[in-house]
Amino acid sequence: MRGRIGRLFASPRMTRLGLLLLCAAYLQGGIDKLVDFPGAVAEQAQFGLAPAKLFAVAVIDTELIGSALVLSGSLRWLGALWLGGFTVIASFLANRFWDLPPGMERFMAANAFFEHLGLVGGSLNALAAREVVALVVLLWVKLVLLIAGFGLAPHFGPFPDGNTWQALATGVTLVAATAVQNGIQRIHLPTAPPSTLMTGNTTQVVIDAVDLTRGRLAPDVHAITRARLVRMGTSIASFAVGCAAAALMYAVTSMWCFALPPLIALGAALAHVESRPVAIVSK
Repeated sequence: MRGRIGRLFASPRMTRLGLLLLCAAYLQGGIDKLVDFPGAVAEQAQFGLAPAKLFAVAVIDTELIGSALVLSGSLRWLGALWLGGFTVIASFLANRFWDLPPGMERFMAANAFFEHLGLVGGSLNALAAREVVALVVLLWVKLVLLIAGFGLAPHFGPFPDGNTWQALATGVTLVAATAVQNGIQRIHLPTAPPSTLMTGNTTQVVIDAVDLTRGRLAPDVHAITRARLVRMGTSIASFAVGCAAAALMYAVTSMWCFALPPLIALGAALAHVESRPVAIVSK
């Protein structure tokens, strides 16, 4: 009996039904917003998101296209990450029950918040339904975190007080994206210079430059040292150029400068969709 029930729930039909139920809320929300687009725009404006029309279009695309990816099985992992990241951001924007006084409104907002977390869990389960390359998953997780940071920074910033939950949530989100980037480098690109930790790079560049200047290295060690110096020097120069560009963008656009990192991360993720590194997330 238990074996029959297990086979029933493991069948392709039950899997498709479960995915359809998971996506039902997103499909309903996307279709409703598409039918009543002015209402969708008003909803985004209510949450202080501007330009409201652009955010309304982005939400509709996310709910419908993300659901289509999950249900079709084509790039299901991407649809699951997309919907999961969107749900996390939406929960913190629309269901901030901790800001409400005790009462029915707070109770309902708390219920909605944790129900959305359940949807995130379902999205992660859908992500595990297929074999996925670990590097690709990490790249898209970093993208989701950067998009979340971009959603939080312009909405809540600037932050005159760094101790508020808004500032902490934004900072932790962006630090998490940096941590994922560091993990990608350490696990999947071990021969490349770190792109998030510059102190070690700078120290090694100085040591190598001094060794090469003294001219006392054996020919084989000299070649290795020179190659490392060029590689790490390029990394440091790129980091410096990025810092200067970020400072200039912040001076010109303020919090909207956080729009650029997700675009760069998207390009990196798309470039590695077909990659096949060793580390695999199993079914």
